[in-house]
Amino acid sequence: MNRPIALEVRGDRDPMPAAGTGTKTGAALVLGVFAAATMIFAVPAAAQATPSGVLINERTYSGAPGCVTVRGFPIRLRVDNRSAAAARVYLLPGCTGGVTKSIEAGRKAAPIGASVLFG
Repeated sequence: MNRPIALEVRGDRDPMPAAGTGTKTGAALVLGVFAAATMIFAVPAAAQATPSGVLINERTYSGAPGCVTVRGFPIRLRVDNRSAAAARVYLLPGCTGGVTKSIEAGRKAAPIGASVLFG
């Protein structure tokens, strides 16, 4: 025998808590977490904002200008020239085999090569 199920809906119960029952504490907690996260992530970003040298495949090369051999054979290099002079990408190790790309100061490029002359 199938009996209908009776549901009683009452409008006198509020599912939301009344004002002042933890909303200030929750807001302060959220703001505190946000402030801490801002401090944690802002410091490394500021430290990385002004590096000099040449960034090749996520590794920074700085100091005395010269030739840097990245690999023993040509591959695609991600070069971010943060120095004051042009960087030249060579096809072969030891800055030989011809220039495949010259990257001006402050520019980025992704040429094929095995070594980079900067400075």
